Amino acid sequence: MNDEQPLLRTRDLTKIYPGVVANEAVDLEIWSGKIHSIIGENGAGKSTLVSILYGATRPDRGELFWLGEKVEAGHTKRFRELGISFVPQHVTLVEPFTVWENIVLGESRPLWSAPKSGKDLRQRAEQLNDAYRLELNMEEIVSEMALGKRQNVALLKALLSKPKLLILDEPTAILTPEEVQRLFGILRKLAQDGAAVILIAHKLAEVLELSDQITVLRKGQKVGERKASDTNASELAALMTGESTASSQRTFSQSATTDQAKTSSRPYVWLDSVSIASADSRTPSPLEDVSMKVFPGEIFGIAGIDGNGQRELFELITGDRWPATGMFEVLNHDRLPELTIEQRNSLGLRRVSEDRHHEGLALDLPILDNLVLQYAGQNPLSRKGWLKRGHWKEIGEKAKASFSIAANDLLRNVRTLSGGNQQKVVLARELQTPAKLLVVAQPTRGLDFVSADFVHQQLVKAAETGTAVVLISGDLDELLALSHQIGVLHRGKWMGSVPNGVNARETVGQLMAGYALQAEGATL
Repeated sequence: MNDEQPLLRTRDLTKIYPGVVANEAVDLEIWSGKIHSIIGENGAGKSTLVSILYGATRPDRGELFWLGEKVEAGHTKRFRELGISFVPQHVTLVEPFTVWENIVLGESRPLWSAPKSGKDLRQRAEQLNDAYRLELNMEEIVSEMALGKRQNVALLKALLSKPKLLILDEPTAILTPEEVQRLFGILRKLAQDGAAVILIAHKLAEVLELSDQITVLRKGQKVGERKASDTNASELAALMTGESTASSQRTFSQSATTDQAKTSSRPYVWLDSVSIASADSRTPSPLEDVSMKVFPGEIFGIAGIDGNGQRELFELITGDRWPATGMFEVLNHDRLPELTIEQRNSLGLRRVSEDRHHEGLALDLPILDNLVLQYAGQNPLSRKGWLKRGHWKEIGEKAKASFSIAANDLLRNVRTLSGGNQQKVVLARELQTPAKLLVVAQPTRGLDFVSADFVHQQLVKAAETGTAVVLISGDLDELLALSHQIGVLHRGKWMGSVPNGVNARETVGQLMAGYALQAEGATL
């Protein structure tokens, strides 16, 4: 460990894209043995800065120094050779491959030409897997893994390179509380062993718990740097937003939990003892014995540790899966999977997947196209097969204004937007026409608290206008703030549901841990 000079230092880093100053004159010092967090609202310039720091993006101005020596930016191979590893927020793996096959991808020497090297690498991977309690099965197919486990694959790959600097972009966004603490243990151990860690994060409580140093970005500029021991969440939030401390402390909207849900004689979602068939006779059902009713105007939360059947429930309710047993009815239809996507939309069914990059957006198309895509074949957006671009722009501008999408030009590629603005695009598309049923999964994952608050307002607003909302979230605070009723999944099994209110947190927590109980007002 070098205590005399920083491991990595930047001076005057500036990056400008057409119409956007992503970073402006950013100075940083990253020290070995320290955990340095970089925080800011969505669109503050964090991702661009990180892209420069691991060599993927060349700045328009500024310099980088590694142990005092100037290094040329924009060369990822050179930066990897220096000892810089990066774990992105959206992990990219080859899904049909096993964990082990993904780990060895990119090795400089083919392992079949160096079997001893391959054996040694496998042994070291197994040792790290055990030492850091990553709980990875090297022969498991990646496509069958939960998102949190997939992130562990990318983390193990990074650890195998023995990094001197490990950069992680929103690593806790898809993790359970237990997995978060496990990751924190890994990062603390790395720092104790002399490595530097850069953490891009939104959750201020986690930042304060883990960090030694915290840098705050706002609109591409560095607006503050604090020792974690010398600051608090209120000060950091004020720096992020530029608002006074009092006004920057935002909370979830409570309106959904204080008003009684509107009910009707018939629910929009009605499941009774529904199960999904397992892949084979040796594996248990991924979703078992689910019974729930969701009425118009109600927000029905789904709690549970990620990978416990939430995705299967999402696919079931939105018509992408057939139930194997039980009574199944959505919007008065018991054969929803037979309908086309367009027919489901016409019923009033809207969906927001947890994976906005792969299932919510066409990343290589403009923002405007993403806003109107699923309605492009309908009047007034088209007529007799001809697209009417003038109407597209009119609807796009209205959606942009209504959902506060930060984009100067709707013809920009949607990939260039921050995570928060991408999520706003998805919500704007799904909610720009009246919805009877909105099914959302992890809607605020990876969003800063300002963007998350906006999403919460939209969900509450939808419920207040009579939409039934199914909210699947790994954030218990979010569920308790928004939901009328909370159902719990544990290892694919329906544990029951409880009305939100006094003792709901304790009851839901016990159900999440697998303890079956009959609480007052609970439905099993």
